[in-house]
Amino acid sequence: MDKQEFFLRLCPYMKGIKEAWIIDRRIFVSPAIFQLLTDQDDPETISLVANQLIFKAVSHRELAELTNSRDFVSSMTKTTEVVIHFVRM
Repeated sequence: MDKQEFFLRLCPYMKGIKEAWIIDRRIFVSPAIFQLLTDQDDPETISLVANQLIFKAVSHRELAELTNSRDFVSSMTKTTEVVIHFVRM
């Protein structure tokens, strides 16, 4: 089987409940989606939410534009927040 490794990142600038942005091997989701996908006590919800996500490949520039449009100072690519590492088989 072909494995794909990803890093799930919280992006407080995103509001789209079903949208996930992909940059390289990082997947950025809204705070609500991040919370649902990391709730280890509810695997059914994790599966349901993960299967409904709409993935959009974006550039670092698009993420920077989103960050700047929301008047946030810190960059999402330079933050030291904890991220979730997962492997899709």
